Amino acid sequence: MSRTNGFSKGTLSATLTKGGLSYHHLKDLGAPKPLRQALAAQNDFVAFARSYRSHLRRQKAALDELLRLVRSRRVCVLCVEANPDQCHRSLLAEHVRADSGIEVIHLN
Repeated sequence: MSRTNGFSKGTLSATLTKGGLSYHHLKDLGAPKPLRQALAAQNDFVAFARSYRSHLRRQKAALDELLRLVRSRRVCVLCVEANPDQCHRSLLAEHVRADSGIEVIHLN
């Protein structure tokens, strides 16, 4: 559940469906709360990235699902962080690119 207006999965899913898009919530690919809290407290993205990459290595089923999706259609990974260089989505994109060779473009 997002506390950011318009990003809760129910609202977002309904809005995307109206636009002819589908929504897939892959919760296990998000940044776990303890990692987000540590980043907020320490402002150390390098440590966060190390922890998040470790987290990703334990998310085989969710990563397999994401890779299945990116191989069959265009996919957009959303996050409320404005700067992709300071966000888990850049690390996830790095992983997808390494595993699939698919080009990743950051939209700002």
